Amino acid sequence: MTAATSDWSGTTPRRWQSESFAIYKDAFADGSISGGIFYAATGAGKSIHIAEVAADLVNRVSGTVIVTTPTVNLVRQLSKTISARVGFPVGTYYTNGKSVDERLIVTCHPSFAPCVAALNERGKAIGAWIADECHRTDSPQILTGFAMLPPDVPRVGWSATPFKSDSAEGLKLWNRALYSYKTADAMADGVLVPVKRHAMPEDAR
Repeated sequence: MTAATSDWSGTTPRRWQSESFAIYKDAFADGSISGGIFYAATGAGKSIHIAEVAADLVNRVSGTVIVTTPTVNLVRQLSKTISARVGFPVGTYYTNGKSVDERLIVTCHPSFAPCVAALNERGKAIGAWIADECHRTDSPQILTGFAMLPPDVPRVGWSATPFKSDSAEGLKLWNRALYSYKTADAMADGVLVPVKRHAMPEDAR
């Protein structure tokens, strides 16, 4: 199995990242990881945290670790972040780039089901599912892919909001918070700064 590079890409993790990573490891160890969500404010360093969990999972499970994110642009960004962390190529699966040969694959929501189908057709085991922006996973595209996963595949999600974007209903595939790092927490830690409002010049109004 390919060994990952140094922890946190050689940087010092933020407090919330370190604390929530310890919670992730405990949840994986006791079998309670599936359905759990890490809530982290936008801009708090969610992608780095996802990359760290991906690096750990790929050495814990047998089979492919699938990472989902809503758009192709986010696939490109997140795959680069994860690849930099683990130190080996990360596969991507979307319209213009379909690879199921790597141990880590990042795919967009519309390509999740085809990606799972391709892995199943080739007899490749699926070891875990990481869901970025998991509040958007109640779509038919994701639910179809989820139905094709083995029932015992560990899954863990990340989101900046606990609810779906169009309602206050709970999510179908995610049922509890593993860790919550709100905007107020990020501001208190100096990770985020308050928005400053400036009056517009008269001639720009």
